[in-house]
Amino acid sequence: MMNAGCWGKDNAQLHNFYTWKDVKINDENTLDIEIGKCFLSETHIKGSIEITEEENKNHIEYMSDFGSIIWDLKVNKK
Repeated sequence: MMNAGCWGKDNAQLHNFYTWKDVKINDENTLDIEIGKCFLSETHIKGSIEITEEENKNHIEYMSDFGSIIWDLKVNKK
């Protein structure tokens, strides 16, 4: 499951589900993972999730709001 969301007045929590065959781990010695439209490395996190209102109504088991979110973040680990 890919989970993303935001706090505040227009808060939302969006969930996309993937199978293990959709997960790409590019090198077992580094953090470099792709799942659907999402990417994670030691220095970068980016992706997007979209759940339509119809998907939300038809799949209450997703426990998701509907809408979309896009992120592109630089990671600076201390």
